[in-house]
Amino acid sequence: MRSCDEFERWLDQGSPAAGALDARAHAGGCASCAAAERAALELEAALATAHGPAVTPAPPGFTPRVMARIAAFEEARVAAWALDDAALPWWVRAAAQPATALACVLGGLVVWKPEALQSAAAAALAWLQGAISTPRLSLPTLPHPYGDPLVQLGLALAALPFAAWAGWALYRWSERLVCPPGPGLGHRV
Repeated sequence: MRSCDEFERWLDQGSPAAGALDARAHAGGCASCAAAERAALELEAALATAHGPAVTPAPPGFTPRVMARIAAFEEARVAAWALDDAALPWWVRAAAQPATALACVLGGLVVWKPEALQSAAAAALAWLQGAISTPRLSLPTLPHPYGDPLVQLGLALAALPFAAWAGWALYRWSERLVCPPGPGLGHRV
């Protein structure tokens, strides 16, 4: 076993003898997998004492059949949400790109309202020229240690990991809106 995921699969398969040595070796060096193995053994012991010796074992091949059905269900669920690019015509893929939508809007403005676009560009250019030629606004001075440009740079650099984390969290949140997890099966995102 090279990973905890492989160990979990081994436990889910009913702890078959085929990978028992590797699994136990992995659990010996991994505290979370050792705890999972102990929990599985305790569960099996509790079930054996609750039902007594009259428990009927599962028929041969039961676990692989169930696991195959779960895997097929997972694949079908993922395939239902994932659009294969090759299955869509080129014009649908192109229209779905944000750059294409922006180019269409700008092209439509150029054709439909060229004078409005030209006047907006002239106003933006005039504003930019005015902003460059006017003297800078004086910002309020900060207390002694925070007024130093190096301290301000250090604070800005310290805020970068938070900004990166916030961007990642926003991406994951929007991903869950687009592709919600399927029912049951404990899908981890």
